[in-house]
Amino acid sequence: MIKYKVMEKKERHQIKENELFVLLKKLYELIIKFKKEILYVFLVLLGIIVLFWGFLSYSNLRERHAGMLLSQALEDEINYEKLKLIGKKYKNTLSGREANLILSIKEGKPSEDLLKYIEDLLKKVKDPILKGILINNAVEIYLSNKKYDLAIKFLDKYKNDLPDDFYLFLNGKIKESSGQIEEAKAQYQRLFNEFPESNLRYQAQQRLNAL
Repeated sequence: MIKYKVMEKKERHQIKENELFVLLKKLYELIIKFKKEILYVFLVLLGIIVLFWGFLSYSNLRERHAGMLLSQALEDEINYEKLKLIGKKYKNTLSGREANLILSIKEGKPSEDLLKYIEDLLKKVKDPILKGILINNAVEIYLSNKKYDLAIKFLDKYKNDLPDDFYLFLNGKIKESSGQIEEAKAQYQRLFNEFPESNLRYQAQQRLNAL
């Protein structure tokens, strides 16, 4: 009885092996029969992959170059001529859109359109420096329209996207613009005391002296 079961198990195993062999043989025959078609499909797929990789590499290169030019244009005093060049030549990059946004603010485009544009950009931007510029631009728009509550609401919404010292500085700026002088001084003082290495420390000190 035991011997019969062992033989039965071996026979089942042999049948499975035969089925696998037949399947592989049929697959091989299909490959031989359609080898030209398979080669064409493979080459087409390879070409698509190469083109896609090339497009991504080119897009990333343009984005980096536009970002470098934008940083140069925003050093010290804003270079509006360079911003126009970036906005025209790299209009489909995030840096190109930021350049066009700054130009639009300078030209006095409707605030609602600009704020919507900034919100859309913030959903796509990954660079923390570019995010900070966009958030600062939005705060400036709110302040220019004396919408202080909306400015605070917007700033708090993106608090986690900002360095703490920058958040304090913008918060102080909003409080100062809305006439809350003591609250503004408290924000500037915190920045000055808690962030001795901050690039904004000198500006905070200036605001404290002015208030």
